Amino acid sequence: MKLPATFFCKSQPIKTSLLIKFRIAYGIFDKLDRNKDGHVSIDELMWLLESMGVGAKRDELELLVGRKTLDPVDFLFFYETLIGLWEEHCGQDCKRMIEVYDTNCDGLLDFEEFKAMMDVV
Repeated sequence: MKLPATFFCKSQPIKTSLLIKFRIAYGIFDKLDRNKDGHVSIDELMWLLESMGVGAKRDELELLVGRKTLDPVDFLFFYETLIGLWEEHCGQDCKRMIEVYDTNCDGLLDFEEFKAMMDVV
């Protein structure tokens, strides 16, 4: 799947950390988009949240997201918000736990590292 050309702004350099976060978020998006229609559904988001140990009701998630599906750009904003809330909630304990599964030591979990962590839990 290709991203919309308008997603990138050529006039401003993209920071490496932002690019890494984007690649991770897009990798997760691609894995969640099981039917490869270019959108992640509420059901697919529910699976992601449950995998992370976040309890959410379907109607609450629909209200939060504001639609039935997310395209890659919308998912990136959702992912950033989710990660920010998760880090705020978990604090240092979760960061230390994540370090165990962060095999490439970039400070983030890519999809394979995330999957390995979930397989243990």
